[in-house]
Amino acid sequence: MTSEPVGPRIAPIGWAGMSESEEAARQTSLLLAWAVLVVASTLLIVGVRLVYEVPDDLRYRYSTVVFAVLVSAAQLGVVLTIARRGGLREMLALRSPTSWRRAAFIGVAVTLGTYVLIVSLPFLQGNQDQGVGAPWDPSRALPFVLNAVVLDRSIQK
Repeated sequence: MTSEPVGPRIAPIGWAGMSESEEAARQTSLLLAWAVLVVASTLLIVGVRLVYEVPDDLRYRYSTVVFAVLVSAAQLGVVLTIARRGGLREMLALRSPTSWRRAAFIGVAVTLGTYVLIVSLPFLQGNQDQGVGAPWDPSRALPFVLNAVVLDRSIQK
């Protein structure tokens, strides 16, 4: 007597009757789409820093919040479009992990690694001037808070 797996069966990605070569081509196109997204995002951040002189009061501007929200919305749209082509649940790993112990270990390792990097970053950057930006201006607290919530830290000074 064989036992059936418990829970819903998840079909493999190429389950729709695709040949191996069609499946390989589809997976290659998905990988290329993800790579293009990463490269485009990186070029956008680097391009903004190279072309645009970052002002000291960047964190106090509503335009910074609007730009960050628009870029984030566009990136989310592209991510969902790519993920939908490959199966949303599978591409975004919207499932239980195969091993909760391994998932917890990876989560703790990534968190600790991030903390180690944050602590060591000032030592790795040498004597570079980090800049403190504009001094605190309580009259412009709202755009500052919005930027703290929305803005990607990679484009701040």
